[in-house]
Amino acid sequence: MKKIIVSLFLLSLLATPFVKIDNAKAADYDRVFAEVYGLSSYGSTNGRSPIRSGSSDVWARVNSKTNQPRSSGTNPHQGADLQASAGTLVYPILPGKVVAVQHNTSSQLGSVTLNHDIDGDGIYDNYYVRYLHIDPNGNSTTGISVGDTFSVNQSIGTIDTYKVYPPHLHFHRTNSISSLTYKLYGFYRSVSTWNFGSHLDFISGDAIVTNTLYINAYAATDNSTNIYDVSKIELYYKVGWSGSWAKSTTPFTISTPSYHRWKIDLKSATGAASGDFIYYYLVAYRSTDPTFSGSYKTGFWPQYYEHPTAPLTSSRANTIYRSFIIE
Repeated sequence: MKKIIVSLFLLSLLATPFVKIDNAKAADYDRVFAEVYGLSSYGSTNGRSPIRSGSSDVWARVNSKTNQPRSSGTNPHQGADLQASAGTLVYPILPGKVVAVQHNTSSQLGSVTLNHDIDGDGIYDNYYVRYLHIDPNGNSTTGISVGDTFSVNQSIGTIDTYKVYPPHLHFHRTNSISSLTYKLYGFYRSVSTWNFGSHLDFISGDAIVTNTLYINAYAATDNSTNIYDVSKIELYYKVGWSGSWAKSTTPFTISTPSYHRWKIDLKSATGAASGDFIYYYLVAYRSTDPTFSGSYKTGFWPQYYEHPTAPLTSSRANTIYRSFIIE
């Protein structure tokens, strides 16, 4: 009898769906992100908006950004959310070839993943974007399928109806097996409405001039204010490969408020001398706002781990660091 009860208990566990409770979850150092550095565009062609009005792009409101801490779901967010109503047509941001499709929309997880041509030469360049929470065209028998190709003016589906989440489009740049999330920033470097790409990524647009590091860091939400600067950015560093990791006491300061751009002098913040190699990473903290009061508030740059906490151990910091030679 005991064996039967145990067996039934195990079966009940297997039948119970697993739900992530991200605010309470332990730190997770699986790799789910890949960083893309600098200010450059991806290829020679900027992306279109996946939301349109007729033939015109609709630069829809961004309600959550890639690598942004949030109150529920994957945390930090593995993609960006655009505000859109159920039934809204969804289009490729660039010409693309279907590499994966999920027609089952019972849990509002219908999706299409495209391999995009980023420079208009007719060759698909292994820049993959997944479009999620949509109802793909047709069904699994006669609808959109792997190998189909789409121009930017051919819709791949519509925003799905409310089942689990309020209707919206989640999209993110990924790899061929959808195991990593990259920045969307480089697709939209000419789009001022999306702050030249930075509206889509929690931390983006790094650049160093002399010894000063500049970077954009802010959150997007679904409340009326929408955009919030981070409360602070911390610099963790070591001088020389054999040095010890430490947190700088020098704060980042706002450089250009309208772009939510921050700066720090790496030489004075680390105490390094000219010619020294420094290794560093950043931790940005999301501000509390009317739609966010989570206990997990951090986004890391370079983005790499699923759910890291600060400070990183030396071995983990030695995996994700960025380096610079002090001038």
